[in-house]
This record gives sequence, C-alpha cells and structure tokens, in this order.
Amino acid sequence: MFGDSALYFITFDIKEKKLTFVKILRLQDMDGIVLTEEKINGIQERFRQHIENLGDADLEVEKEKLCYLIQNEDQRISSSVDKINIYATIILTVLPLALAVIDLKAIIAFPFLLILGIVLIVYSLVNICAYVFKAIKVQGISKSTFSDLRGSQEKEKEILLQYQYDWQQLKYKAQLFVSYVLNLQEWVILILVLTVGISIGIAFQEIGDNKTPTNGVGDSKVITLNISDVEEPYNQAAVKWKELLLEIEKESCKHIVFIGNYDKVPVFFKELDKYDDLEIDFLQDSQMDKEQIKIIREER
Repeated sequence: MFGDSALYFITFDIKEKKLTFVKILRLQDMDGIVLTEEKINGIQERFRQHIENLGDADLEVEKEKLCYLIQNEDQRISSSVDKINIYATIILTVLPLALAVIDLKAIIAFPFLLILGIVLIVYSLVNICAYVFKAIKVQGISKSTFSDLRGSQEKEKEILLQYQYDWQQLKYKAQLFVSYVLNLQEWVILILVLTVGISIGIAFQEIGDNKTPTNGVGDSKVITLNISDVEEPYNQAAVKWKELLLEIEKESCKHIVFIGNYDKVPVFFKELDKYDDLEIDFLQDSQMDKEQIKIIREER
C-alpha cells in the first residue's frame, strides 16, 4: 500500500471475473467514490422524470432541499480540507525535528522488534505524506453552466436539474476527501501506538544496558558496560569503571579479562597502563554488541 493505492499480486478480479497477477487499486476509482459520466446521466434522467409533473410549491421544496444538501457537502469538503491541512502542518513540523535528533548508529544497535517498529513508523509517515499530496492534487469537479439555464424553456426545472448535478458532483468529491481523512487518522493512530511501544522498549533496553549484572563465580565477578557511556561523567557505566580502578588501587583485584567485539581497544583502557602488577587479558566475541564490553575481574 502506498497512499491511496494498493498493489495486489495474484488476485481474482471480481469485476472482470478473471485471475490477475498484478492489480493496482486506487481509492478514487472505487465504487461510491468515482462518479462516471454514465452514472451522473442516469441520476439526472431519473431526477428529471421525478420533477416532471411537480407543481410550483413542490419545486420550491425540492430547490430548498438541494440548496441544503449542496451546503452540507461544501461543509464536509471544507472540514476535511482543514483536517488534512492540520496533518500536513504536523508532518512538516515534526518530521524535520525527528530527522535532526535520530541517531542511525543507535538505531542499528536496537533489537529487531524495535527496528521493525521504527521502519513501520517511517512507512506510515510516507503514506501520510502520500495522502496529503494526493489531496492537494485532487482535480476540480464539473459544474452546471449558466448557458444551459439561459437556453432552457423551463427555467424552474432546469435550475433544479443544475442543483441536482452540482450536488452529486460535490457529494462524491466530499466522500473522497472524507475517505482521505479517515485513512490519515488510521495511519496517525498507528504511529501513536508504535511510538508508545517503541518508547517503552527503548526505556527497558536502557535500563538493561545500564544495569550492571554481577555474577559471583568463585572469586570472580562479571560486569557489563556500554563503551560510549564510560567516558561520560556521572554515567552509571563510568561510575562502575571508577569503582573497578579503585579496587585495583587497593590491590583487591589481580586479574582482569575484557570480552568484547571491538575493532580497536577503547581509549579508557589506557588508564590501566600504570598498574604493572595487574594481569590483563583481551578476548574477542563476534556475537557481542560492538557498543558493549564485559569485564571479568578476579579478586585476590
């Protein structure tokens, strides 16, 4: 699906009564949305027969009713356009801000479900933009002309036919715009749900990343740190690193093993160069996140 168009593969076309390998359906081509020339001519002919034998009083009632219906459809179109403009304003405001703060490297490190959620949000935004642009490009409608009224011998009935014609045109255009708005609302709701879900997922991931698991294995302890967080003052990972250095200073730690998937040794490892009696080993684990490192410390 892309905006108001949907692509189907290997489907059965009910109208043509045959199997189709590729079928593109557009919202504005569906029944109830599109008003063909044949259809409007049929409606006009039935209405012409309806008013053929009506008196002046009944014709006046029909006229008032049609004026009301035309006004109602105009209001539906106006209301729909206002909502579409609101969505367009939100997209033009939020999208640049989101692109400015998104860290692609951080997104790549997310779990698959979070990445999938972000991809769905982007897909939803693309569809919203497609609907907005499609609404902007909607063609005008055909309306009755004054020349038809001027050349008619029964102007009271002719003007009713013109009102009927204009109402039908406006009704189908209003239905198209309302359909755009309803579809836009569905995509917006999907984005809100995904945003809440992703926010909760990221929050839990950050809690898991910042939480330092300590597993007692004999006289050894294991901690996990985010490499980028170690160099940030007052970060929990930085605090854990300083605590490790303090234990080394107190000579309560004699052996350290670093396990990670790093391409190069992190800068903060240089702080260990001054400890000559400390035994240090580096192990590579290709399955680990490149942004994390495990430290196994053996106590004296």
